[in-house]
Amino acid sequence: MDPMLCSHETGLLKPELEVYENALERMRADAKDVFFIDDHEVCAGVARDVGTNAIVHFGGLSTIAAIEEPLRWSV
Repeated sequence: MDPMLCSHETGLLKPELEVYENALERMRADAKDVFFIDDHEVCAGVARDVGTNAIVHFGGLSTIAAIEEPLRWSV
């Protein structure tokens, strides 16, 4: 997936709302087109608040399945 941005690259700290807004701006992306993946529900919750597809990472297979599900419906 491209573009990709890691939160440490922003100089901001999750789960502050401005982190997510800044990331969307840097990537020039619409929130609805973004998958946000984190291993903390609180961070995923704030990402959902800005409109992204937020996934809580519990393990490789569950994360892959969570990403694939909405992609099946967009084809």
